[in-house]
Amino acid sequence: IKCVPSGHFSEDFGCFFLRQIASALAYCHRHRVFHCDMKLENVLYDWKQNNFRICDFGSAVCLRSEATSSCAVAGSESYMAPEIVDATLVNHSLLPAADVWSLGIMLFVMVIGNL
Repeated sequence: IKCVPSGHFSEDFGCFFLRQIASALAYCHRHRVFHCDMKLENVLYDWKQNNFRICDFGSAVCLRSEATSSCAVAGSESYMAPEIVDATLVNHSLLPAADVWSLGIMLFVMVIGNL
């Protein structure tokens, strides 16, 4: 998503964005898929259908079993949750919260215009 000429979006548009992306993340998390690199550059907006889509699942973690309890996570530090930034291995239980943290940073950048 690229910002409008004013450098930020309205709060109403930010809330619309938040509802759609939070719903998409909830769907992914229910299916044990964690994006691990949520940032504005990984969200597409279809102006005709008025719809957001998450893209670039290249860093995603897909948990098929409970066999392992931790994994390495790559992503964009500016959007990462603090507990993820310094970790070499991340406990799987932190992954949903880390995606939600990143979503909060994305909303902040959309409405304010920068970090």
